[in-house]
Amino acid sequence: MIPKQTVLKRVKQLFKRTDNCELKLLTFKKDRTVTLLKQGSTITIHEQGYQTRDFENLSPQEAHHLLKKLLAYEFPRSHNVYLSKKDPD
Repeated sequence: MIPKQTVLKRVKQLFKRTDNCELKLLTFKKDRTVTLLKQGSTITIHEQGYQTRDFENLSPQEAHHLLKKLLAYEFPRSHNVYLSKKDPD
């Protein structure tokens, strides 16, 4: 678990280090998730919670801006968020 305020900074650091990876952000009850999949220079975001949506072929700047909005929408009362990292095999 990490504080919600540091999620954007942590995601940005992890994406700088790797070209291909998957990050999953979950609430404490694990009933709402935001999944980020980085492949090369594009990022795909899958939102599953209040709404189920996919955002594909985003640049890192677009993904950062969208993630900020999704964190406020999907995790409104959360102070801590689970962060799960998965490297491709």
